Amino acid sequence: MLGADGPRNYLIMFQNNAELRSTGGITGAMALVTTDGGSFSLVQQASTVDFPKFDGPVVELPVETRAIYGNNTAEYIQDINFTPQFALSGQIAREMWKRQFGVEVDGVISIDPIALSYLLDATGPVALPTGQELNSQNAVKLLLQDVYSIFEKPADQNEFFAAATATVFDKISDGGVDAKKLVAALAKAGGESRVLIWSAHDEDQKVLSESTLSGPLPQSDTETQAFGLYFNDATAAKMDPYLDVQVSTSSKICRKDGLPNYAINVTLTNTTTAEAVSILPSYVTGGGSSGAPVGSIRTNVAVYGAPGLYNLGVLRDGSAGQYHPASDSGYTLSKLQIELAPGESTTLQFQFLGGDAKSKEVVVQHTPLVYSLETSTVEFACESALQ
Repeated sequence: MLGADGPRNYLIMFQNNAELRSTGGITGAMALVTTDGGSFSLVQQASTVDFPKFDGPVVELPVETRAIYGNNTAEYIQDINFTPQFALSGQIAREMWKRQFGVEVDGVISIDPIALSYLLDATGPVALPTGQELNSQNAVKLLLQDVYSIFEKPADQNEFFAAATATVFDKISDGGVDAKKLVAALAKAGGESRVLIWSAHDEDQKVLSESTLSGPLPQSDTETQAFGLYFNDATAAKMDPYLDVQVSTSSKICRKDGLPNYAINVTLTNTTTAEAVSILPSYVTGGGSSGAPVGSIRTNVAVYGAPGLYNLGVLRDGSAGQYHPASDSGYTLSKLQIELAPGESTTLQFQFLGGDAKSKEVVVQHTPLVYSLETSTVEFACESALQ
C-alpha cells in the first residue's frame, strides 16, 4: 500500500463527529495522498463543497441499503457513510472523486478528529497558519466545536480544516515523530474504529477484511454475541457534541425452549440548555432548516443483530416504540428516529431473541462518538420481554 510496486493514490476522508454518521461523522475535509517506494506526499485537498449532488447513485447500491438509508448514500458526499459498511462507503467515495477530479484512487482511508488527537500525542503540538496551536488536549474541542465560533463562514471553516490537515501531515511525513507513540496512537484509534481502510486491490482488501480496520458489520463467535449500534444525524447541524449517549446490555433465558433474550439499552440526552442554544451559531444548531426546532437534536438510531437472531422490536421509555424493522446483509435490525429538545432524555431498549439455546457474552460495536463510550451490563427483566 505504500507503493512498493509503484505509485499509488489514496483518498483520506476526515469524518466530523459533530454531525454523526454510522461510521463516525459527516465527510468533511479530504486529501489525496500519493505513496511511492515507502514515501508519501499530500498532493491535493478538497472539501464537501467541491462536490455536487450527483444525478442518481454513482454506484449500484444494494436494495437493502436503498431501503434503509436511501439513494442519498451514493448521491451526496456527505452521506456516503449512512451505511455502517465502510467497504461500500469507500467504493462510493472512490467513484465520486473519480467523477469530480478524474483520479481513480487505490483506496480510501478514514480518520476522525479524536484519532487526530491521538496522533498529536506522538507529533507534539503543531502551529497552524491561522495562529492557533493544535495539540492532543485541544484538538477535539477546537475542531468539533470552537471552529464554528471562530469562523462564521463555512468556506473559512473548510480552510481551517485544510490547514490543520496539511500541518499535521507535514509533521508526520518530515519524520519528526516518536515512532513508538505513533504506532500506539494508530493502534488505539484503530481499536475504536476511528481509522478505517478500504482498498481497491483484492489482495490488500483480503488482509484488511480480517481486522477492524475494514469497518465490517459486527462479528459474533461461539462465546460472544455481537450487536451493532449506529447513529445518523438528522438535524443537518453540528449538535452531536451535545448528545450524551449511555449504553448497557442485558441478557437472560426467560423461555422454556432455552433461547436467550438480549437487550441493547440506549439512553440519549440533549445536554444543551435554552440559554446555551441562544448563543450557538446557526451553523451549529441548524437554524431549523431540517424541520427540527432550534436547539433540538434529531437522530436516526439503528441496532443490528447478528444473522440467526430474531428481531423482537423496541421499547421507548418502557412502552412499545414505533420502529422500522429491516435486514441488511443477513443482519436483522431495528431503526427509529428520535428528537430531543434541550435537556430532554429518552431510553430505548432494542430486543432480540437468540437462535441457539445458549446465552453468550454481549458486545456492542458502535458509531465512534466525540467521547469514548463504555458499555455496562444490567439485569434483564423477563416480564418486559417482547414476543
